[in-house]
Amino acid sequence: MTSYEASGSTDASGAAFAQIALFLQGGRLTRTVAELEHALTTADAEQAGRAAAAAGMTSPLLEAALLVRRDLGRLGLDKVGLMPVVSQVLCRCAELGRPGKKEARVVPRTPEDFGRAFTALLAAAGMSPDRLLRKRPGVAGRSTLYSWKGGRNLPEDTAPLLAVVEVCLELAADADLGEAPVDIDGWAALVAEAKQTRDSRTAQHRTIPPGGGPSGPGAGAADGGSSGPGRFISRWDPVVLGVHRAIGGQVLPWYVRRAHDDVLYALLDPAPAASRLVVLRGGSSTGKTRAAYQAVHDRFPHWPVLYPRTAAALTKLLEQGVPARSVLWLNELRDYADDPAGSDALFALADLLTGRDRIVAITTVWPSFWKTYTTDPRGGQPGAADPTRAVRHLVVALPDLTGHSPADVDAAGGGGVLDVAAQFTDQDLHAAHRSGDRTLNAAIIAARRAGAAGRITQYLAGVFDLLEHVQGVGADPLGQALIFAAMDATGMGCSSPLPLTLLEQAAVGYLPSQHRAVTQQRWSGRLAEGWEYATRQLKGAVRALEPVPPGDHIGVAGYRLADYLDQDARTTRADQLPPIGFWTAAAAQAPPTDQTTLGNAAWCCGLYRHAAQLWKNATTHGDPHAAHRLVDTVSALHPTDYRPATHAAAHAAVDHPYAVAELFVKLRQVGAQQQPGALAERAAAHAALDQPDNITYLIRRLRDIGTQQQMAALLVYDPAAQVSLGDARRRLSAA
Repeated sequence: MTSYEASGSTDASGAAFAQIALFLQGGRLTRTVAELEHALTTADAEQAGRAAAAAGMTSPLLEAALLVRRDLGRLGLDKVGLMPVVSQVLCRCAELGRPGKKEARVVPRTPEDFGRAFTALLAAAGMSPDRLLRKRPGVAGRSTLYSWKGGRNLPEDTAPLLAVVEVCLELAADADLGEAPVDIDGWAALVAEAKQTRDSRTAQHRTIPPGGGPSGPGAGAADGGSSGPGRFISRWDPVVLGVHRAIGGQVLPWYVRRAHDDVLYALLDPAPAASRLVVLRGGSSTGKTRAAYQAVHDRFPHWPVLYPRTAAALTKLLEQGVPARSVLWLNELRDYADDPAGSDALFALADLLTGRDRIVAITTVWPSFWKTYTTDPRGGQPGAADPTRAVRHLVVALPDLTGHSPADVDAAGGGGVLDVAAQFTDQDLHAAHRSGDRTLNAAIIAARRAGAAGRITQYLAGVFDLLEHVQGVGADPLGQALIFAAMDATGMGCSSPLPLTLLEQAAVGYLPSQHRAVTQQRWSGRLAEGWEYATRQLKGAVRALEPVPPGDHIGVAGYRLADYLDQDARTTRADQLPPIGFWTAAAAQAPPTDQTTLGNAAWCCGLYRHAAQLWKNATTHGDPHAAHRLVDTVSALHPTDYRPATHAAAHAAVDHPYAVAELFVKLRQVGAQQQPGALAERAAAHAALDQPDNITYLIRRLRDIGTQQQMAALLVYDPAAQVSLGDARRRLSAA
């Protein structure tokens, strides 16, 4: 009211406030506040009339409300920002005439409100829980009805409640329902709001120990890559689990339940003994991880949550054994699927989840990665590489539950995949507004002013500030160059933390000439300024480049690009070729595990020399797939140059028989003479026996190229004897 009063409101406006205050005091606006706000925002007289009529609002009062809207417009407020402001004015008006009240806000109803309303409904119907059950046996459990009556519990599945409500409304007829809603829709809204209040109370009373962030002692061993001891979800720092901080540094603003939450809660029913995998699918900063955190907090408050942050940590945990009735938190699926050690970990996880130990694994994924992981890259070509086989085996059979109701969910069916929408619906926005949470209301206004109405989670995660920081006028040129280098490195396939040396060397290629003409001494100072800009925390929520600690130690192992910048760059920079300096830096400084992927990207860009260098580096570190690409591409350009073949035969790792077998074939195809025999000799001496099907394929290839001696050496190992029942089951289910 202060800002409005300062604008010089008229007597007519004051009269309007008084009339609206009287109306609000009667409580009749509660059910139509959304319609009225929309009418006030759009000046839609017809809709406003319908809303007013539905609430019993008199014509003069409607005119007064529209007058408020008009006068607010005189303050220079644009339409996209009006609705929250109008609502605040209406709420404050309700307090005019209430002595001793200086401020009020419309808040979601509570579990206690639900209990009182349910009690009032039973009284209006002339029923007690016992009498109701005698009249309608089986409509709900006796203890359930009493827990609803006392507000101690809320129905997770609304179907039984609505069946009870329908019976009671029939019996109540024209009786005064008091605080109880008068129809089924009203009860559904009441339950949704009460759940929202309950969930937010739970989150806000969670205690985080001092220093319990990602780098503090409260983070425990899990932050360094291991699962750490199993801890209840309430003892985990949400930021460690991947929940984005909100603007202002707030970790958990009020949680607004959305359509996917009801399905997710049904999927996470703790009663079935079946283990399961739950995948939340959606873009960056859409609220996937917060939804998972909230659901686990409510459904499994006393189950240990284990978080292995890498594929190696997951493998170790699975070898040690996962306790029954545990939550396996996997944050982002790509952290495991794109890890060089991920294949074994995901196959082992798939085996674990076939059991009935009540182990619930939960993870998130972007739609683009989901498409990659569920598509067979071989295209029907025998012998082609299949890097997504393990993750495809894990997830491809999961039912897609997007758009389904909770009643459609089979919690004992092994899990499912569920989309999390990028935008809030109008109903979600109204629920957020009714919460009275200042952070949420600021997000609603800011998102609309940015032309992104409904993108509330993105605003809370600092996305708009992040984009302005990177792309806006006045950005630090070197800081911007470091960020662009990270965008291209991540987009070209780097999954490891990006080394400081890689980004600094690559950033030079993104700078205009006037910013490169500096002395070495000045350059050192500019680097410090650039790093400060690139890693600056914006509104306490997000950094463009986030430092990554080295395992359990202190320091910085590298940097990760902010998720949203990664997602954005895959579209906005898809048609831009990184500068030559980027590729030179990548060959010299990129982690060995990323050099094969970077080589593939360089080849697709037509940079054959850089691609060959990256593949050669990866081959030196043992990657047989890189060796295959190196031999194949260089021989096509220089058919008589067998140096790549010699390098591949000497350095390619032989612990992946399938890849080694394909390298044999390629060496023969390019006309190499000595190199296939040298590779066969190494393979026979160091063959990995834990992949008998691939060893069999290798033996066949050795036979085809005539290396009888090496083939006989492998046959001594008897591949069939190495097959375990788990291997057989896995191959059959993956077939």
